[in-house]
Amino acid sequence: MNSDKLNILIADDHPGSIRLMKNDIETILKDPTFNFDINNITRQRIHKFVDIYGDISKYNIIKIGTNYAPYIFQKTCEKYLLQIDLAVLDIIYGGIVSKNDKKYTQDGIDMAEYILNKNNKSVIIFYTGCDIEEASQEYNRITKLQFSFPGRVLITDKDIDDNKRINIIIDGLLKLNEPQKDPKENFENLYKKEII
Repeated sequence: MNSDKLNILIADDHPGSIRLMKNDIETILKDPTFNFDINNITRQRIHKFVDIYGDISKYNIIKIGTNYAPYIFQKTCEKYLLQIDLAVLDIIYGGIVSKNDKKYTQDGIDMAEYILNKNNKSVIIFYTGCDIEEASQEYNRITKLQFSFPGRVLITDKDIDDNKRINIIIDGLLKLNEPQKDPKENFENLYKKEII
């Protein structure tokens, strides 16, 4: 794997979702004239992105399609000292691992935390079919990541149309090239807005 390239990870326990996201990303980067079922605004965003960043040779696309994706991913990163620049992750994988007579499970949020702790400029897109309740533990963990890494953690569900799916991919790819905001500065700006 070429270390000069940006690493894009697509991880899901459903192979169809991986194929869809991989095809979308490769198509955006290789052939922006492809006839997605999208509106003109989305099409213009694709062309603008490709004009600036669209050389497919700049990216490694890594796929992990199993319910043990979080474990395989972490072992792969440790073995190859791999850093991820953009990750498209499901939230629930379901793989259970036994260690010292205890059972453990990891999810996409664990993967996101691992990725962002290794590379705080990474961009995470949670692309999930699970319904996240606002009071749930998953919701709270994602919100904490969004606050800690402003603009670097995006979330969408799998029941979206081509326009929304393509736009969230472009948003993620564009954020790879944006400077990260300091969380303290973000908090101070938020506080100033409330006072005014």
